[in-house]
Amino acid sequence: MPGVRLVMRAWGRLAIPLNRETADAAAFKGALRALKEGALLIVFPEGGISPDGRLRPFHGGAALLAARARAPLVPIAIAGSADALPLGRIIPRPRAITIRIGTPIPAPGPARDDLIRASDQAASQIRTLLETRRT
Repeated sequence: MPGVRLVMRAWGRLAIPLNRETADAAAFKGALRALKEGALLIVFPEGGISPDGRLRPFHGGAALLAARARAPLVPIAIAGSADALPLGRIIPRPRAITIRIGTPIPAPGPARDDLIRASDQAASQIRTLLETRRT
């Protein structure tokens, strides 16, 4: 998303470009370095934008980064963005977007089962947050 990098730089934040066609070691190392320096990192664990706004299966990168950096995972659900800015559209439509923040998940251990468990727990929380209605 070319505009995201521009916006992040305008806000003085670092954007780490990622090649989604391969396991991008340079992006992983940059993200790990940022976490170890105390930066907050946003990772979209689905590996791309959902064309219909539904949650897709998670990749393991976010859990692996959390384990290596010994940082917690904080699940965040974003609802309404598919209506506000559908794939292929450049100018957003005026639509409500809701952001809900879940309970932090302690940094997982390095074992594969630990990573899977943390990723599954994050996905479960996000599903619950997306189903929650405003009261």
